[in-house]
Amino acid sequence: MSRLNTTDKGRVRREQRILINRRIKFLSGSGYLSQNGFSLIAVMIASAIGVVVIGTISSFLIDMQKTTNSLKFRADADTFNEELRALLSSEQSCTNSFSPLAGNSSATHNILVLRDGASAVKYSIGAEYGDRSLILNRMTLNSFVVGSAANKGDMILTSALGTSKSATGPQLVVRAIRITVELDGSGNISSCLALSKMSDGIWQRSPANINDIGFVAPTTGGKVGIGMTNPVATLDVNGAIRAGSSVTVTTCGLGAANGEGSQRYNYTTHLMEYCDGTVWNPIGGGSSPPGTMCGVSRMDVVALITPCMGLDPRFACPPGYVRQMVGWRAGGMFYCAKL
Repeated sequence: MSRLNTTDKGRVRREQRILINRRIKFLSGSGYLSQNGFSLIAVMIASAIGVVVIGTISSFLIDMQKTTNSLKFRADADTFNEELRALLSSEQSCTNSFSPLAGNSSATHNILVLRDGASAVKYSIGAEYGDRSLILNRMTLNSFVVGSAANKGDMILTSALGTSKSATGPQLVVRAIRITVELDGSGNISSCLALSKMSDGIWQRSPANINDIGFVAPTTGGKVGIGMTNPVATLDVNGAIRAGSSVTVTTCGLGAANGEGSQRYNYTTHLMEYCDGTVWNPIGGGSSPPGTMCGVSRMDVVALITPCMGLDPRFACPPGYVRQMVGWRAGGMFYCAKL
């Protein structure tokens, strides 16, 4: 091997220093990459920032979706509860679902299914509802309270609903429906019906008689408007009112429960009538004192001289009147006298 001369040694040292400097520059980020684009360190920093930003955005979007799911879950739960209430507002559906369960203060029943009027299963535990976002986890019927009679009362149907989608807040909500029940001689439910929410001013079925319905205003002074949205009277109707006929409305006795104060239309006499607690009287003439005469008619003139509640006294008198006649020749008069 030949020895390197001084010139060659100097050249080798310079090449080694150049190579070392290039490596140092490359590692420090000022080498090849910095001359042709971003340095390695810059790329690594940018990538890290990008990962953080993407992660933050993703987390934000996931939280937003969870919040949306949570709000929708609660809204769907309310809607589903009203669907259950609508089903059980049918006496047949309610009875098919709960009869003959016991109705007493200590009874708690785990309900597995709810049935429709034909006794077919409509809702069942463990099934998904809505847009498959709700799971019906549990239903119980309990909290019996005696009503207006020993065989009548109220119970509470409680349903626990879960969500099948990721959501913020509680993943389970509970909703309740008030059920009015009638019991048989053994204390078991023989018929029942779902009542409307008692906190609302809406039409509700009576706990005393499930065939009766009334409007319960949320505060005193509540009014009902038919054909309008701004009633000014307890019952304000924008349109015609048709009263019961003398064929369908017949009861007339003392007291409101027996018909006193009721009104009807008589399709035979074509008159409105009211019940005074004893008999039906034409409105406008029934309160006349005994002996009052109406409807005098001259036979030779035919026309009525004094109207008698729209009747021709030659043929008929209003209820509570008796037909009389004065004279037997032309010019004789028929009239009705109050009894």
